[in-house]
Amino acid sequence: MQSDTPSLLQSLLEESGELIAVVDMEATLLKSSRLWRQTFGQEPLARQLTDESMLRLREALRLESAWKRPLHLDIKDISGCYRRIALRQTLDGLRRLLFVRDLEEQQSLLARLMELRHTSQRTSAELRRLANTDPLTGVSNRREVWRNARWIWANAHSASVALLDIDKFKRINDVYGHESGDIVLQGVAEALSRTVGPGAVVGRWGGEEFVAVFEGDATNRVDAIVRCCNRVRFDGAAADFRLTASVGMAIAPDTGISIADAVGAADAAMYAAKQAGGDRALVRVLQSRSEPPSLPTGERRTNRFWNR
Repeated sequence: MQSDTPSLLQSLLEESGELIAVVDMEATLLKSSRLWRQTFGQEPLARQLTDESMLRLREALRLESAWKRPLHLDIKDISGCYRRIALRQTLDGLRRLLFVRDLEEQQSLLARLMELRHTSQRTSAELRRLANTDPLTGVSNRREVWRNARWIWANAHSASVALLDIDKFKRINDVYGHESGDIVLQGVAEALSRTVGPGAVVGRWGGEEFVAVFEGDATNRVDAIVRCCNRVRFDGAAADFRLTASVGMAIAPDTGISIADAVGAADAAMYAAKQAGGDRALVRVLQSRSEPPSLPTGERRTNRFWNR
């Protein structure tokens, strides 16, 4: 690793605003982020983790396959109370960067996957990618969606925005646990990306909401977007479990209509679909700036997909 890498790592630890610990293969704490020190102090992990959690961590550090899903451990904070955390690992030579999500407070600090490169150029490119990616699902984060949407609005004559909200997502967390909820979010992100195909921008809008931005009128894709969640599964789900979603789509017939107006219309349509019982989509066609102001805003409804 080149000489500028330590400064990049130090910058990440001090400026990221996330819970990060750097450990060796024996789970010895080497460095930590500012938020980690504020939350858990600087005690050795052997004094902070329960015996069972320490054993699981050491075993996981020797087994790469253990990190396919977040590792859940119990750790003592500076007040002396044990908290449940989820860890993901990124390798940096013989060191391991542990990115932490505090499950007790449900903070959105799930570990960001990061791979430090052997050259400063590749490392910088990877850090830029991480800054634009949702750490849990791997799709674009909200900031990156806005950036790409602005590009579409600047280069296309018309555009569409779809917002998808997973129905009854809180019940999934309550009944099956947050790890299953994470798997559902990952599955929906993958299914939505596959459904919209190339050319569309897909991102996580926040919580259990996702967004897709298209060039042109995407009305013909809305039914498939509603259905894309139906096959998402996870271990332990009931035999009759079927994931559904509420979708709102706004069609901007010309990009003189602002992105904010299109997003607002899609959000209102999604809320209306959810209020109507979910498992459906509502499409709103915005009024073109070139049309007479007397023309009403159009609205189309799709079929509801009942449990089958």
